Amino acid sequence: MKTLRELILEKHRGMEPKLDEIRRRTIAARAQAAPRRAWRFDLIVWRELILPSRRGWLVLAGAWLVIVALRLGAGFDGAAPAADSLTPSAAAQLAEQHALRLELLASGPLAPAEAPKEQPGPRGMARPITISA
Repeated sequence: MKTLRELILEKHRGMEPKLDEIRRRTIAARAQAAPRRAWRFDLIVWRELILPSRRGWLVLAGAWLVIVALRLGAGFDGAAPAADSLTPSAAAQLAEQHALRLELLASGPLAPAEAPKEQPGPRGMARPITISA
């Protein structure tokens, strides 16, 4: 006894060559109509990253403009403060931090870490019994 699927496939088997011909013509027509373009990395990045999220990039650019405007408005010239302008307590703290850093770095290699002890498994898991003779 043939199944329903086999009966339907047998009935429409004659359409396969016609469908294959339609498929070949369609693929050939599309290949002629649109020649393949070589993809450039910069175009891919532009299309995939920049264009879909224009609002996000605009917000980010605006935030940077605000930051730059605030920094310029505050009179920041970008130079670090001179060592002469430090208070004596700040200079003492910096010297202490420097001494501690040297002490930590000069302590030598560290001892290897201790291996972790065996952790108990779930309560329902039976442990294997070992018999030594």
